[in-house]
Amino acid sequence: MKTATPEDLRQAYKKERDPRVARRMAAVNMVCVNNESIQHTADSLMQCPNLASGRVKRFREGGIGAPEPSRGGQAPEGGALDH
Repeated sequence: MKTATPEDLRQAYKKERDPRVARRMAAVNMVCVNNESIQHTADSLMQCPNLASGRVKRFREGGIGAPEPSRGGQAPEGGALDH
């Protein structure tokens, strides 16, 4: 897998329409490109440090398109499990 460059991350951020995903990308940019600490990044974005750390870890393992983990819970109504 090709390693994402700071320019790749910047371009993906500009194209992203979902503000939640853009916020995740901002955290990755702060840590991986700007060399900010996880704690500083979490404080700046008003997030838990564990969230910022997890997002950076997923980015380093899976690149820009790394999926967020499933949140679990009950399947929504009308889902595949309803009969």
